[in-house]
Amino acid sequence: MCDIGIVNAYVVYDDGFQNQLPYTRHHSYSENNENHFYDTTIEYEYAPGKIIFLVTNSDFYVGDRPQTMTFRVITHY
Repeated sequence: MCDIGIVNAYVVYDDGFQNQLPYTRHHSYSENNENHFYDTTIEYEYAPGKIIFLVTNSDFYVGDRPQTMTFRVITHY
């Protein structure tokens, strides 16, 4: 086990594009003739031997789970 180094993580989309984390995407939708706006932030935390990914919507609505995502992780040590 190594407790020093650097971790870079990316979210990978079906079309092959990638965004380095942390990443914030802005969304909008209309409902009942009202415009609604919110952000989705994807980030990660790591410790030796483990990594967790966090997905947070700025409206804090938790009724729906996040979509399935693919991540790419690069470690440098």
